[in-house]
Amino acid sequence: ATLPPGWSVEQRTTSSERTYAIYHSPAGLRAASLTDAWRKHDAEAEAEALTLNWLDRLPPRRLKPLCEEKGLPTYGNSEALARRLRESGGLSVSQLKALCEAEGLVKQGTKAEIARRLRDKLRREAGATAAPEAACATAAPEAASSPSASASGKGTKQSHDASSFREALAAEAAAAVVPEAEGLRLHLSSRSDNRTGYVGVFARGPRFEVSHRRVYLGHFDTAVEAAVAYARAVAAAGQEPVAACARAVGQAGSGEEAELEPTAALRADEIVTAIVCDGCDGD
Repeated sequence: ATLPPGWSVEQRTTSSERTYAIYHSPAGLRAASLTDAWRKHDAEAEAEALTLNWLDRLPPRRLKPLCEEKGLPTYGNSEALARRLRESGGLSVSQLKALCEAEGLVKQGTKAEIARRLRDKLRREAGATAAPEAACATAAPEAASSPSASASGKGTKQSHDASSFREALAAEAAAAVVPEAEGLRLHLSSRSDNRTGYVGVFARGPRFEVSHRRVYLGHFDTAVEAAVAYARAVAAAGQEPVAACARAVGQAGSGEEAELEPTAALRADEIVTAIVCDGCDGD
């Protein structure tokens, strides 16, 4: 014979060597025979079913009419509706029978039997829904750890090694080289080994490193930001041709904007001298 779900059996021996069995339930009940165990199990299940702790498994469309019949609010989800029904004294036999009929169950029997019938059906449906989800959750790690998945992962990693990534990133940066940014003239590079297009700027992984006269200036998210940092460092060192000041000198002397050839660009100290001496008689 089969034990009730969750029950266990313990074999004992008396002082006269007589063997007998004691049956234990998960809730701590004891029975002297298998028949007694099933009887107590059924009574326990019916008592538990009468607590209506299974009501929140019903959809709101089943619970709202019951709440309305008892004069309870009909807003909220299944959990809120079920809680109101339990706190209001539970369901009557006629209400339980109506639920049985709506769920396609036999509605004959005592109140406890009807409640248990409903509870068991809802538990079976919940178990059937949970089984496919558990299977998918188990299959996902297995698929991830399978040899084919591992081989595919290694192949992807090898095809996107660090060297290729840096080259692609540098090529993309070079395609977007701009001569000016943030009001500064950027220093463009003509070196073939510098694929960022800017002097002092080199791709380092996903970011760009910049240095001036072997002084590290930092890492930046874009090549343009790094080139701006380099341009500022050059200007601070007094090496930046200040085209705007040169144009101002040309305007002061001739009234027209002077066009400077790149080779004729003045340094900052030369600009100051030119401005001070502008208007002199050549002394």
